[in-house]
Amino acid sequence: MYIRLIFVIFIFGFFPTFNFGQNENISSKEKLILQKLNEAHQLMLGKKTDEAITILKKLADTEQEAKLLYAIHGMLGDAYSSKFDVDQANKHYDRLLDIKPNDGYIYFKKGQILKFFPKKIKEAIECFEASKKYGFENAGIHTALGFCYKMAAERSSSKADVEKFYFMAIESYKKLLGLEPGNRIALGNLGDICFNIGSYDVAEKIYSELHQRFPNDIETNVRLGHTFLVKKQYQKAEKILKKTNALFEGLDVKSNQQLFNKKLEADLYYAEVLIAVKKASQAKQILSNVIVLGDSIESLSSTTKYRLQQAKKLLQNIK
Repeated sequence: MYIRLIFVIFIFGFFPTFNFGQNENISSKEKLILQKLNEAHQLMLGKKTDEAITILKKLADTEQEAKLLYAIHGMLGDAYSSKFDVDQANKHYDRLLDIKPNDGYIYFKKGQILKFFPKKIKEAIECFEASKKYGFENAGIHTALGFCYKMAAERSSSKADVEKFYFMAIESYKKLLGLEPGNRIALGNLGDICFNIGSYDVAEKIYSELHQRFPNDIETNVRLGHTFLVKKQYQKAEKILKKTNALFEGLDVKSNQQLFNKKLEADLYYAEVLIAVKKASQAKQILSNVIVLGDSIESLSSTTKYRLQQAKKLLQNIK
């Protein structure tokens, strides 16, 4: 029963290397701790993370045995990760590294939460590279490293650093594509990198390949439409951005700010194209509609507010 209980805990990704041997006797104390771990696990599954943390902290304060502490601190790390409490999460992951210093999986877990904080992106890279060093290397590592190197490049002010980080991102995505040919994330982000460094023809080729595979994917359509706009291929841009505009129909854009931000981005590109092809009245209508929608949303992110201001300025400048 208890061997199975540990396996159930592991299968959710907490501790892939820790286990009790099949022939090992489990004491009544260990049984009680395992029951508490399972109780905390069920609370976490039920989104009752604070209650789970209370149970786990009590166990951490009283337990001395390394194999049980590994499980307890691992679950505490995951619990705090789910709350995006990076300091507390890594405090407990570091306790795991005290027990098993060369555990590449734990370095991966540390990197996974650090990567969500732009100011800690280089720390995340160090963790993912350590994860590879200690033998934990898979598609997830290359996906994460590609993301982190790309973000580091976009945040760098030094041209040398931008080139270095983009190169590392490209290498990570190439490795990912070696493991998973046609990986959608890798191809999309490689296209973004090519676009960002001005290699628009290569970006178009990558986005076009994605568009053939995922013709109704909003992100892919926006990327390809924007590329055609930058290349001043207005007829192609108009065709795909018109389709993109239609893809938003029926979607609850108002209650999903991420989706609204993407629509706002797409509509800005579409309006620019319409202006370029002398269809100013259509551009005005597109911009007016998205501005009215944006103004009706109570709380907008700084990125969305900036784009909304761009839309208003563009509308004012249409003659």
